[in-house]
Amino acid sequence: MTSITFDTHEFIKELKLSGFKEEQAEGLSSSFKKIQESQLEELATKHDIKELDLKIDNRFNQMDSKLDSELKLIKWGLALVIAVTVIPVLKELFS
Repeated sequence: MTSITFDTHEFIKELKLSGFKEEQAEGLSSSFKKIQESQLEELATKHDIKELDLKIDNRFNQMDSKLDSELKLIKWGLALVIAVTVIPVLKELFS
């Protein structure tokens, strides 16, 4: 899990300088830290993004090779259909 340091002591000092009471500053600091930690659980790291990118690349490569083989099959099938259709016509023309 990603770790981001939150300086609660510094945060409380800043709040107290702004006019908050000690208890209010500590309560706000605690709540802020809990919110931040819960949001970090949903955060994607660079590693997560790279991993997802590799998975997507692999899927596209698999699809690409599958499409290539399917296109070859279609080309051969089309060539066979043309040959079966054209050869009798040519025989008829030249006989």
